Amino acid sequence: MPTIYGYYYVRDDQAATPDAPGGELINDEADEGSFSVAADTDSAQVQVTVRTLQAAPERASGDWDRTAETELVSSSGQVYVCEWGAGPVDDLPNLAASGPGAYMIRVHSRKRSDTEEHLIEVWPS
Repeated sequence: MPTIYGYYYVRDDQAATPDAPGGELINDEADEGSFSVAADTDSAQVQVTVRTLQAAPERASGDWDRTAETELVSSSGQVYVCEWGAGPVDDLPNLAASGPGAYMIRVHSRKRSDTEEHLIEVWPS
């Protein structure tokens, strides 16, 4: 997935587009239904993997450089990973697998050589 200025975002269908993260892995200050995610470089291709779960997982194994968590409230039951300035990424699922409600979202990030990987884990809170 391409990033613009090194950012992408996660947003409920009825929430506002979030502000840029400003150097942190996630910025969830603008709206409880959205947050932005920062890649390690300005114009990076990021490989994003999403895991929707029924309960909180243990921390992901692997050599992750950064990890952050936030809570997102979905009023629509439709939450998507979106390219900055564009719509939802077609090949990633709806993150609100249990419908409207509150979700915990954990984002893991690592950069190896020319590849940046993000793992997004989502479960009802």
